[in-house]
Amino acid sequence: MKNRCPKSLLTAGFLMAGLSSASLAAAMPDSVDINLQESYPALAETAKDTKSAPAFSHGKHAEIFLKNNSSHAGTPYTDQFTCVACHAGVSDAGEIGTETARQKQITAVQAAGSVKNYMHGICLDCHRSMKKATATSGPTSCKACHSPR
Repeated sequence: MKNRCPKSLLTAGFLMAGLSSASLAAAMPDSVDINLQESYPALAETAKDTKSAPAFSHGKHAEIFLKNNSSHAGTPYTDQFTCVACHAGVSDAGEIGTETARQKQITAVQAAGSVKNYMHGICLDCHRSMKKATATSGPTSCKACHSPR
């Protein structure tokens, strides 16, 4: 089932309702459309990213694909908390979607120089490392992840 509610609003709603990090993880969307420039207006000044990653398998990444694969990621993480592999600088699931987490994500994108550089540094570099090491990985071709906007 595809979730079209922005993750930050979804997370904020869970936090305001008093749900714990464990409850938040249980309510994690299975699929999300990744488009950071639409999600973060502060990134409008960065180089225009012309592609999104629609129907990203968020739940499977967090709960299955990232397990036992920290050595391939640019950001170290534990199997108990895989979120930090993609969500820059968060320390627990309850932090995702907060203004502090949003600022960390924006700063990380700006440091990379563009949304494309940032996302490829997270996704593509990990997929390539896994492919090189085990021949089992996520997609490494453009069309496997993207659709033009």
